[in-house]
Amino acid sequence: MPKYKSRDNEGYINGMSSTGKPSGAIERYKYLIHGEPTLRHNGVIAFVENKSIEQWLIDINNKLKKTYPHDSLLTSEAGANEYTSTHIYHESDSKFNMYHFWINLTSS
Repeated sequence: MPKYKSRDNEGYINGMSSTGKPSGAIERYKYLIHGEPTLRHNGVIAFVENKSIEQWLIDINNKLKKTYPHDSLLTSEAGANEYTSTHIYHESDSKFNMYHFWINLTSS
């Protein structure tokens, strides 16, 4: 993370594609660009290329609190760099669980 060094955590949660569509990893599932409303479990793999995993977790959770306050924050799971969160589909009361797998590519 992030896809481009000039960007911060915007692409992980939300963002806008060049065609004006939601492009954030979590946002694509919330708006059903990926998945379908009956799907209750989704996942995302992220390659961490700068900053520490710990700093990304803080940054992502802070932005989640501001952007989607009714969604849960990422919480650590049993495996290293594995997290879960719960989100509400856009324009729906239905929820889905998201599994986050972060692969550390930094030298530290």
